[in-house]
Amino acid sequence: MTTSKVDICNLALMRIGHSKRISALSSTAPASQAEAYCAEFYDYARQEALRLAPWSFATAEKTLALLSSYEPTQWTYAYSYPSDCLKARRLLTGAGNDEPAFSIGYYDGQKVIKTNQAEAILEYTIDVDDPSLYDPSFASVIAWRLAIQLIGPMARKRELLEIIMDAYRIDLSDAMAQNTNEDGGQRAVDDSDGVAYNADWLEARN
Repeated sequence: MTTSKVDICNLALMRIGHSKRISALSSTAPASQAEAYCAEFYDYARQEALRLAPWSFATAEKTLALLSSYEPTQWTYAYSYPSDCLKARRLLTGAGNDEPAFSIGYYDGQKVIKTNQAEAILEYTIDVDDPSLYDPSFASVIAWRLAIQLIGPMARKRELLEIIMDAYRIDLSDAMAQNTNEDGGQRAVDDSDGVAYNADWLEARN
């Protein structure tokens, strides 16, 4: 069965104890408050989940375009940052596990990747918006991250946030392990769960 954005949103709503489900995901004409909040936070939760690890379904490689106007300082070369790059992972050389260092910054008004590597090839995460490409474990990670965002405006329970955070970390660890196994264990995952949310409502209630 193919997973949809609505399925992921309803899973997130269920996890915060919301009894009603949504049947669509519209930011312009939401049928309910739950749909409006899901539409507001879904893409944020999805992109943050994608950034967490080099998921195999969202990994691309590209020979970077050299920025000819760059004047070397600390780094020898500067390359244009790929327009479809959600997170830069590593530079590839074909020389075993050797991974050249690089730095992401701005030069002459544009985002660039600086490195000492000539003819650099970047491995990176792309922004995959089609949920039919997600495996169930990754879809679940998005739902947990969305649930974390929904707690503030919809549930407002500190104890629920703590429960969801614990469950999220377990699910994330399992999803990352599955991804690493499928990828031959060649690429490391991020060390942090990367959770960010607005907890002003929690502080106000204390």
